[in-house]
Amino acid sequence: MNELKPCPFCGADVQWCGDGWEGWEPHSCDHIHCRNCNMHFECEDDGDTFEELRAIMLKKWNTRYEANQWEK
Repeated sequence: MNELKPCPFCGADVQWCGDGWEGWEPHSCDHIHCRNCNMHFECEDDGDTFEELRAIMLKKWNTRYEANQWEK
């Protein structure tokens, strides 16, 4: 799975920051950004390489929980 799920807050498409949105300078970045609601997602896990860090972030971003999952 290499695709990012939509923003959980507004439902818009998200992208890795710096991955070529019009008007943005292309750069390598380790966080996910929603241009619709301006949500940013970063994590503290450090991969040994940039690719490993993005794989960790992708897995965390795409993990979703049900709203009542934690209720007893």
